[in-house]
Amino acid sequence: MKFRLRISLVAVCVLFVAAALPAQTLGMMDPSPILKITKIVVKLGQMPQVEKIEAERARVLRSAKWPRLHMANVSITGPQQIWVFERYDTLGAIAQDLETIDRNPELKMELDRLDEAEGSLLESKRDVTATYQKDISYRPKFDWSEVHYWEIIWVHLRNGHHGEYVENRVMTREEHERGAFDTHQMMYAVQSGELSGTFMVIRPMKTLGLLDALHAADDGEPTTPEEKKKKIELFAASSLTEEEAYFHLDPAISYVP
Repeated sequence: MKFRLRISLVAVCVLFVAAALPAQTLGMMDPSPILKITKIVVKLGQMPQVEKIEAERARVLRSAKWPRLHMANVSITGPQQIWVFERYDTLGAIAQDLETIDRNPELKMELDRLDEAEGSLLESKRDVTATYQKDISYRPKFDWSEVHYWEIIWVHLRNGHHGEYVENRVMTREEHERGAFDTHQMMYAVQSGELSGTFMVIRPMKTLGLLDALHAADDGEPTTPEEKKKKIELFAASSLTEEEAYFHLDPAISYVP
């Protein structure tokens, strides 16, 4: 039995549906020090309308020459959701973006109009910030222009048991390194917008078929029975909930500067 992460917020799998995002603006990139995620939960049956509004939002950002990546992902599994990823180096940069919008009345008016238009179509909408965890990530640098899917797993930890979870993830990283499995995992710790003690595993993929190969290889973790037992014990001691889900990237509602 192997340790796999899943949590209550989402395991995101992103699929480039029709056209991919412009490759010349992406390419090989290190993980974002801070990942801002706008989590949009859509009421049943309202996804087509919300997607139209989000497509208009992408056009507004493009017209305003907005400098920030706006990567929008639509759920494949679980509740109907859209998750928007934005890369930041610092929390101060998030505040600067908000100030920039406030100083641009036309842009602010358009964004407020879109928020109001989709408000009645949503169950909820909120922003989450998460910080990159280098020591427990595996091959985190990858070519973003080749990503077709993301798998994201959220795990909420027991108070005071952060250490056991990190030890579990260090073991997972070391096992991946020994097996040299061809996959990537970025680890993030939620900083705001969700319950404290929430970690997120993000796996970019060209195809969902990678998960078939990964699971057939015991998730690429060549462990001994003793190591497996220890990982299970560490995870049981540290985690409260976990959940996994897949999303596909929708270029029509995304924007690349």
